[in-house]
Amino acid sequence: MGLSLSTVLQQRTKFFTTISKVNFKELALKIEENISFNINQIEIERLIDNNISNAVKYADVNKPISITLKQEKNNIELTFKTYGKEILNPKKVFEKNYRENESKRGLGLGLNMVKRICEKYNIHYSITYNKGQNIFTYIFEV
Repeated sequence: MGLSLSTVLQQRTKFFTTISKVNFKELALKIEENISFNINQIEIERLIDNNISNAVKYADVNKPISITLKQEKNNIELTFKTYGKEILNPKKVFEKNYRENESKRGLGLGLNMVKRICEKYNIHYSITYNKGQNIFTYIFEV
C-alpha cells in the first residue's frame, strides 16, 4: 500500500502556509487524492520541506509557488514551480555545498540530501526553466 503522499503533502503545505505568507508568497496547490508510494515518511517530508523552503527563500515575491501531485498510470509526478531567476547550473544544485546564490543563507546541503533520497527510492529528479519559472520535477515509478 505505501505511505499516502497526498496526505503528507497536504500536511507539509499546511505547515508552510504561514511562513510563505510572511514572505509574500502564496502556495497554489493541486494535490490528487489517494496517491501512495513506498517511502519512509521522514524522508519524503525532507524532500517536500526542502523544496518548499527553497521556494519561499528564492522565489519572486507576490507570485504563486505552484505545487502539484498527480498520478498517471505507473508514474507519480510531484512538481514545484516558482517564478524567479533561472537556475544557471541545474545539474550542480543537487551537489553537496553548491549554492547558486551566495548571498542567501544556507549550506548547500538540502538538495544534496534530496538527491540521495531520490537515488535511494529510484525517484527521477530534474530542473527545467519555462515561462519565467524554475520547475523541480520528481517522478516516482509505481
